[in-house]
Amino acid sequence: MTAAELVDVVRAGELAGILAWLESRAALWPVFRPYLDVLEEAAAVDREVRALVEGWHEEVISDLVRGMELAGRFPEETHHIRGTLAFTSLDYVATLWTRRKFEPNREHALEVLADNWYHLLCDEG
Repeated sequence: MTAAELVDVVRAGELAGILAWLESRAALWPVFRPYLDVLEEAAAVDREVRALVEGWHEEVISDLVRGMELAGRFPEETHHIRGTLAFTSLDYVATLWTRRKFEPNREHALEVLADNWYHLLCDEG
């Protein structure tokens, strides 16, 4: 189950684990991203579709929050915004990846995204 895997990856708080999870998701982007893009466009004009998409986003954000909670990381009042920023960056990179095939430095996108997630969700440095 992806949700449990995501919670576990965030709880573990290791950059390599985050990168591996993101790579596993990125491998699926060419298959499911076009459908998500259509849903995002429909959400702009349809209240029910918007609620569906927002609910899905919140599910992912909740998994990120749960991982931080289980790890006892960061003040609780920052968990949701940290999860939201992490999810939003993932969604944006996925969009660039699938719509702009020749994105400069595309090969580094997941490394940078994983580093971003690590700092947002794991590194209390």
